[in-house]
Amino acid sequence: MAVRDKAPQGLSKAVPALEPVPVPGCSVCESAHADRDPARAEGRILTALSCNGVIAGHPHQMEGAK
Repeated sequence: MAVRDKAPQGLSKAVPALEPVPVPGCSVCESAHADRDPARAEGRILTALSCNGVIAGHPHQMEGAK
């Protein structure tokens, strides 16, 4: 079964109202952010959403945490 990663016509440049913001200096965030915009521009909305999930979902060391 093939995986569809193309958005339906007209949704290729859809941008959610709010997207996660990459944490400065985080290589995971920077990599996902670098992939997100080109994916959206090419109509690969599932990839763009996946990048959002990576940016929002991976842990960051919080200041003062042990």
